[in-house]
Parts: sequence; structure tokens; C-alpha cells
Amino acid sequence: MKTAVSLVPSATDIIVALGAGECLVGLSADCDQPTPASPRPVVTRPMIAPAEAASDPSGVHAAVREQLALGGLLYSLDVDRVVALAPEVVFAQDSCAVCALPSSEVVAALRDRGVDCEVVSLDPVDLDGVLRSFSTVGRAIGLGEAGEALEASCRRRLAALLPAGGGLAGGGLAGGGLAGGGLAGGGRPRVAVLDWVDPLFLAGNWVPDLVRAVGAEPVLSERLSGSRAITVGALAGSLPDLIVVAPCGLDLTAAIEAAEGLRERLVAMSDLSGTPVIATDGRVWFSRPGPRLVDGAEALAAWLAGAVAGRFRTTLTTEASDDEHP
Repeated sequence: MKTAVSLVPSATDIIVALGAGECLVGLSADCDQPTPASPRPVVTRPMIAPAEAASDPSGVHAAVREQLALGGLLYSLDVDRVVALAPEVVFAQDSCAVCALPSSEVVAALRDRGVDCEVVSLDPVDLDGVLRSFSTVGRAIGLGEAGEALEASCRRRLAALLPAGGGLAGGGLAGGGLAGGGLAGGGRPRVAVLDWVDPLFLAGNWVPDLVRAVGAEPVLSERLSGSRAITVGALAGSLPDLIVVAPCGLDLTAAIEAAEGLRERLVAMSDLSGTPVIATDGRVWFSRPGPRLVDGAEALAAWLAGAVAGRFRTTLTTEASDDEHP
């Protein structure tokens, strides 16, 4: 098994799910696995602190846009520490400059220091690509069969969320309906997943596939597109049956605060005043392209069952509980 530095939390999650956490010799600042009981050296530093993002989403959005417009980076790499750790593999990504240090920057920094190691860039754009990346990571660290087994297991779990004949078991995406029959009139439940709150951003990439994987319809979805800004009016006009507030990079406490603020804005819109709003830790269950996306799909299926059956008596609940609220 090869030693690795992971600069993306999704790669860390995959490696831990493979039972290979001991191969990790360095992590990004955003990785929350392995557990604090077995810490690893941190080799990146975010330019925007998580606490700042939680307290001022609008200001952070503006700062990120300005930094990227100037050609700047949102993360720095401790190259000296990476050199000292001497990993055989470094996992990075090139699909989102907001989420992690681009792999092109990592390759250039290591080349300048004469570091000879493999840099694996994980850049899935849809759910099928996410699942295939499990095998990619497994092969990169010398656990190809384990990676393939993890991919197959996750495909089976997703397929179990749909009626017979749909799902991802064979490697493709297929539609379907909720086992309970969906909405009155036979329509599929309409779901809006938001990965930022000020301004509102509709989650893209693999998230629409995740919604479809549980037999629902992602509102305002565009195939293979990234997250995009929408107005409250557009959200209301899409008439979702369920709204999931899953801000990228924010924890559950911040997500609940954001969902409460959104609920206040929706109350004024009669069409959405009774629409269930779920607050969840989007970092883990929706934004991060790793095995825990399947946990997110299973939770989404449970939330949908509650929304479709009308079991929610208020418009706010959280990932921590699916109990009815008084």
C-alpha cells in the first residue's frame, strides 16, 4: 500500500472507507477524517476561515469572486511539509478552485522542488463519475480490488432506493419513482438542493443525479452543470416539494441558521410557505464527492417520504432527527 497526502476531503473519505487510513501521511485543512484521535499533519491553509464563512456568507461570496477574478488562490500549500512527508501519491482536484487547491498548482509546486510522486486529480462531474473515482483511488494506493468493491457496494445501496429496474447497479443512471408512489397524481417529488444561501446557489454536478437516484426531480436542473445562482423568485416559481439547505463548507449549526433565514423569506410567499425546509451538513452529505454521498441519498429518501406523506408539521428540521416537530 502506498503512502499518500490528500488535499481533497473526498479522497480522504474514500481512503478511510477502504480501511486504509494508515496510508495517509498528510491532509488538507478541510479533511475531517481520520478521527481527531489519530491526527495527521495538515499541509494546506484556507485563505478564508470557516468561522468567517458561517458568519458572513454574502461577504465571503464577494471576497471569493474578487480573489478568483484577480487570478488568486483560496488555499496555500506547505510545500516544505509535503517534501518532508515524502508521499508516493498526492490526491488533488482541478474542478473547483473554491473547494481546494487546483491540482495544476500542486503539480507545479512539487515539480519546482524536485518531488517525484504521482499526483492524482479527482474531477467527477456527475454521480457516476463520483462512484468510479472510488476504484481510481483504490488503484492509486495499491488497493484496486477494495476500490472496486466499495464502488459496487455504493451502487447497490443507491439501487436499493429505487423500485426494481432503476438505479446505478450497472454503472448507468436511470429514473424511477419513490416506493411509496410519490405525489398525488403520480408526479415525482420536486427537490431543490441549495449549496449556498446568500446569494442562493442551486447545487449542481452530482447533486441532481443524487436527487434522481431517489426517484425525485431536481428543480431547475441542467445536466452536467455546476452550481449556479438563483433568485428567491425563481426558487418559488420552481414549486419544490422539498428544499434542502446544504451550504458547501458550512457545518450543521450554520446550515440551520441559513435555513431559518430562508424560511422567513419563504413565509411571505404563499406558494412555498408550507414547503418543508431541511438543514443539513452539506460538506459531508452533498458537496463532497465521496462515499458519504450515499448516506446523503439515503437521508434524502427518508426526508422525501416524510414530505410526501405530509408528516412535517413545520418547515424546518435537521439531519439529526426525522421526528415530527410540534
